[in-house]
Formats: sequence, structure tokens, C-alpha cells
Amino acid sequence: EGNTFVRLGGEAVLMPEPLGALVRELPWRRQVGISGQAKPSEWLFPGRQAGRHQHPSHVQRRLARIGIVCRANRNAALAQLAAEVPASVLADMLGVHVTTAIKWVERVSGNWMTYVASKVSDRVPAGREESIQ
Repeated sequence: EGNTFVRLGGEAVLMPEPLGALVRELPWRRQVGISGQAKPSEWLFPGRQAGRHQHPSHVQRRLARIGIVCRANRNAALAQLAAEVPASVLADMLGVHVTTAIKWVERVSGNWMTYVASKVSDRVPAGREESIQ
């Protein structure tokens, strides 16, 4: 339907435009199977063996060569998310143990009350904000 999804682990993630268009423009590598017929790869980063993806450490090294530090960017994204949502929600979203999520929230001094307040204010009819306080 014109949407682009990328599967990260078990989840298919919708790529917003213009990112979806960039993903669709990636070169479509073909791998030759045993029968000699070319079959399109279903992997975003196909490996040398047919039907296999590139190893994550290989992708990490390739990104490091062009100046992208994966661990630092991952940690920054996790810190931002931990600052915005409660630990229990973070644990469910990321599939990590709740104690791990609590450590992330504590590390960034996240306050889950701001999350609850934002959700309540989203549901309050216009002109009724003062009744909540």
C-alpha cells in the first residue's frame, strides 16, 4: 500500500517518508542459488552466503569507517526514550527485563510522572486543562 517496513528482530517497523523512499532506493543485490537462478535477497544487508544477513559486527565496522559510532548512537537513543516513558513501558517496548529498564530511567533521571501527565493532557477536552491541576 505504498508503505515501507523494515524488520528489526521480530518487529516490522514502518519507515516514515522520506526514509521509506531512501530504503526503497537501496540497491537490490541478487544472490545466485544452487540452481543458478538469481533470487532477490530479503535482507537489507545480505551476506555472502545465500539467504543469510551480514553479521552485525561486520556492519558495525563498516559504519565505524564512515564515522558512525553505533554504541554511542544506540545509547543516546535509549537514554532519550528512557527519559520519556516509564520503566515498565520501556521494558515492554524493548523486550528487556524491567530492572534493566529501571537502570536506564535512573541513569537519565527520567520522571514517569511527566509521561502520565502528557497522556492525561492528550485526553482532556479543550478548555478543561485547569480542572486537572
